[in-house]
Amino acid sequence: PARECNTLFVYRVIPRKCTMCGDCLEACKDFAIIGEKKLPYRLGYLPFEIAEKRCTRCGECIRVCKDNAIEIVDIRETEKIEV
Repeated sequence: PARECNTLFVYRVIPRKCTMCGDCLEACKDFAIIGEKKLPYRLGYLPFEIAEKRCTRCGECIRVCKDNAIEIVDIRETEKIEV
């Protein structure tokens, strides 16, 4: 099967979908998830973020996210060529 080079895409958290449950944080073996799990008695949380330099793009965070709050973003740049 064909595979894409993992340097051509990144994983990003979709803030409006992230509930800060912490499942991705616990699943990430590379410690690439940045943020704190939401606690019922504290306010002012920000959604988790993914540290691109630490992330090995293994897909575990996507697999465990019940809210589908992590997306794969293609970062390839397209070059326009004049003909």
